[in-house]
Amino acid sequence: MTRFFPSTATTSLHQLTIDHFDRLYRDEMTEQLISSFQLTSGDAHWLYQQIVHQFRCTHHAQKLWSLQLLWQEFRKLAQAEWQKMQQRMENNFGLSEPQFQELVQEVQQGNNQRFETIFLHHFSLCRQYLIKKYKASPEDAYDVTMDALLDFHQRMVSGKIHYGNLRFLFTQMASQHYLKWIKKPRPDALPEQFDLIEDEEGPSPENLDNFQRAWSALLDRCRQVLHLYYYNEMPFNEIADQLSRSAVAVRKQKQRCLEKLRELFKQQS
Repeated sequence: MTRFFPSTATTSLHQLTIDHFDRLYRDEMTEQLISSFQLTSGDAHWLYQQIVHQFRCTHHAQKLWSLQLLWQEFRKLAQAEWQKMQQRMENNFGLSEPQFQELVQEVQQGNNQRFETIFLHHFSLCRQYLIKKYKASPEDAYDVTMDALLDFHQRMVSGKIHYGNLRFLFTQMASQHYLKWIKKPRPDALPEQFDLIEDEEGPSPENLDNFQRAWSALLDRCRQVLHLYYYNEMPFNEIADQLSRSAVAVRKQKQRCLEKLRELFKQQS
């Protein structure tokens, strides 16, 4: 912070308390934070509150200070709190806490543009993490990460995601999705509409076992769509309502998942 005294300092105020300093110079100190650290107005107000909070935690509220000493202490605390803020932002996709709260409000209002921009980079990092740690295929790692992203988004809309270490949380959620997926139980019946087996007499025990292994290799969202459509015989519009998606998107996903199931089945046969 370049300036040593607030511009409105007067010689008549030789000593003052922290609260008095806060009331007199809050706006000017906030402007100084904006200028010194290139902050938005929201981030500067938040950082100012953190500085004042630390001031009150480390010093007696009624202690009298000279303006010069108060300003020196403010500069020192500002630098320390700014460094803490940067460290927290690194763990939270580059977001400050005020920016995160703005993001939550945006997704709750249906505006996902900033959400998609922020998570695009970490999506790739998380996918690579699953491939490296769990030996997941690139396709499976992509689908699992997408499942985790949709889950993360829904929790954010519901107000269940809180600022702290969002990067770790998202990666942990993707890992949990993958571990849960590979342990899923397998079905004991094969609908005729899957059209996986050419034998007119129906699936043999060997083919059913191959199908079960192929089914287990599908991701949660694929199994869910196929189960609702083939086992529950639900139309696309009802599935779309249940999954909060469009019928067109569900239809495309069903076809893609069925093709994936057929591919997996052939690999098992």
